[in-house]
Amino acid sequence: MSGFAEFYLYQLQIEKYACKIISISITIRNISTERFTFYFDLRLFMAENNFLGVFEEIVLLAVMKLGKSQAYGVPIMEAIEEATKKRVSTGALYVTLARLEERGFISSEVGEATKERGGRAKKYYQIENAGRQALMDSHEGKRNLGLDALLNPA
Repeated sequence: MSGFAEFYLYQLQIEKYACKIISISITIRNISTERFTFYFDLRLFMAENNFLGVFEEIVLLAVMKLGKSQAYGVPIMEAIEEATKKRVSTGALYVTLARLEERGFISSEVGEATKERGGRAKKYYQIENAGRQALMDSHEGKRNLGLDALLNPA
């Protein structure tokens, strides 16, 4: 892959997570050959305003409500369906859980395998401080846009 293509992939990866670049260091290797290889050391941090989608927010709230000992796939889905009165796609839930974990809003831990599940283990989720902060930021933004006025008309 050419250096341009590699840089382009790094750029796409950065934009995907809405990150800010703290530092970039470039090392040139193979100086004796005609072809230069660039290695990028990117240190990134998440942007301060990580916007949550509606479903992401609902999933975070369900994980927080259930707590670490009960927050795994089926109970999370049931809690969301009970709260929203809408059916939740299993695929949509697991994709969202993976995305929230990738963004550092939740973490997971694999439990013990059980006979009831055919020897499969449960994956338990818990909300992290970044997830709590994202929920607070989301609520603050909605309140600033007039959500309180909608919920409590004069």
